Amino acid sequence: ATNEARIEGLGDRENLCQTCAMLFVFDQPERYSFGMRGMRFPLDIVWLSGDRIVYKVSRVPSESLEIFTPPAAADRVLEGNAGAFDDFEVGEQVWYQR
Repeated sequence: ATNEARIEGLGDRENLCQTCAMLFVFDQPERYSFGMRGMRFPLDIVWLSGDRIVYKVSRVPSESLEIFTPPAAADRVLEGNAGAFDDFEVGEQVWYQR
């Protein structure tokens, strides 16, 4: 909910349950950048604009220093365990439940 919490994200956690993910919700669409600072396990990261996937990075190693920025604005970003979003494709419509 806060910028500080968004920056921390899943960092410093030991793991994430296999059916869990973290959803970041932003007030306005922008090209939000994400990285792996503080991560202890690899991730998939998906950027969403409305209900469409606009960008995806897969199986990012926890030690990666790369910063990922989508080519299009997004209003939500979803992080999950590496491989969790293998079936997701850019342009695909997605639905989710809390």
